Amino acid sequence: MRAARTIDAPERIKGPVPRPIDWPDAAAFGLDPDPCPERQVGGRAEGLSLLQSFLDVRGRYYRKEMSSPAAGAQSCARISAHLSLGCLSMREAYQAALMARSTWRGEGDVAFAQSIDSFIARLHWHCHFIQKLEDEPEFERRAMHPAADGLRPTAPEHAAIVRRWETGQTGYPFVDACMRSLRATGWLNFRMRAMVMAFSSYHPWQDLRVPAAA
Repeated sequence: MRAARTIDAPERIKGPVPRPIDWPDAAAFGLDPDPCPERQVGGRAEGLSLLQSFLDVRGRYYRKEMSSPAAGAQSCARISAHLSLGCLSMREAYQAALMARSTWRGEGDVAFAQSIDSFIARLHWHCHFIQKLEDEPEFERRAMHPAADGLRPTAPEHAAIVRRWETGQTGYPFVDACMRSLRATGWLNFRMRAMVMAFSSYHPWQDLRVPAAA
């Protein structure tokens, strides 16, 4: 039998050049204005740049600083949106992290290698919880236990409470600082995301689905 002929991968694939258009604003889609002045830049090139700078420089103190709402902005990878929207794949992020860890171990930089270990663990967490939602997508819409159905109020008058939480006007300084930072940058580290949602659920006693959709 004749062996299969191998073909070298092309260096570049030419595709259609998109024409520049005037992208509609939020109002054109019937949405409220969402200024978010310090929003991260999207796209694959930016995602790759963030990943590389994290593995080369910014991630050195990730293990110690990832939980800090201030230091985490610099020391975290900041690639969540790029993974979520498909600009980066989980596989390439994971493989790049393995290579970086090997490099730092080879150079004797134990602290940086340990930070990459922590990052790899968070990639595992990401896939673990995504798989939970893939297996049980109803988790987004109903309580895990039926006894919790209707436990929290969803009446229209509670919209004002959600609005104060959303805009950082609850009167709790740490919560408000995190929410105002989120509105300005579009980003919070994972510990602060958990904290502001836990606050909404347990202090003003809001249904998880209401602020999640805010």
